[in-house]
Amino acid sequence: MRTRTIAGNLCAVILGVALTSGESGAAPVDCLSAGCTVSDSAAVLQTDSNQFVSALTIQGIGQIAEQSFDVTPGINSAGNPVAQNDIQTILPLVSATQDDVTKHIVVVFSDDTVSITVTYTLIGTGTSATVRYTVLIENLSDTGVNLALVDFIDFDLNDSSGGDTVSFVGPNTINQSDPPATATARSISSFDFFDVGPCCKDELYLRLVNGHLGGNSGPVGPEDVSGGFQNNIALADSGSLTISRELHVQVQAKPPTAPSTPAPTLSPWGLGVLALALVALGLFALRRQRAQH
Repeated sequence: MRTRTIAGNLCAVILGVALTSGESGAAPVDCLSAGCTVSDSAAVLQTDSNQFVSALTIQGIGQIAEQSFDVTPGINSAGNPVAQNDIQTILPLVSATQDDVTKHIVVVFSDDTVSITVTYTLIGTGTSATVRYTVLIENLSDTGVNLALVDFIDFDLNDSSGGDTVSFVGPNTINQSDPPATATARSISSFDFFDVGPCCKDELYLRLVNGHLGGNSGPVGPEDVSGGFQNNIALADSGSLTISRELHVQVQAKPPTAPSTPAPTLSPWGLGVLALALVALGLFALRRQRAQH
């Protein structure tokens, strides 16, 4: 009897460990064609079919219209002009996966020469959300590679494209506000150029100075605004570089919903008592009236 009990307990432990391992090691889900979605607390992060960030919602209200990358091949520190080349027009989109456990979205663009892997991580807290992302640029060739990477960021706070004010606050942060919501785009890694101003990407490239982002620091607004960072990258053969950034949005907490108070109702028994009381009151009034006459 004792042996059977120990064996049974051991089987239960092994089964529990197996189930737990299966849950924590769940494989990421392919989301290449339809776009990816991860959620945490009251925040939801989404990419579109091009694998650009297309939405960040907090408490059901949109806060980001777009975060995307442009790539200009062949640029160097001397400065060929950057161009409005969406990354997937230069590097084929290879894969995109989402992980509902780790809240990661991983997107890979690559050809025979360069690979760019973008990893987004969502952290939600109910009234705020942080999107941390890394950009790993790898040279797959045996010769040097030069390119420029423009990181375009367009917050639309409170699900509205107007009424926002944006400014660059040195050394590494873009601040945006549309009360009661506020947002920051912070470059944890170094960058070469930045710009903020009227939205959108077309306007960003119209403000180029000597072929790179114009360095306007603002403040600009209230209106529809956006901003971005630029990195000029030179990779040795088989070299790599990682860029780290963080988007953060803070919103006002929704007021608590007051509990609804049901309208008072009377049961059939209560209605009967009320009817008898009204009849008695009527008879009393009638007798009193007769007595006066």
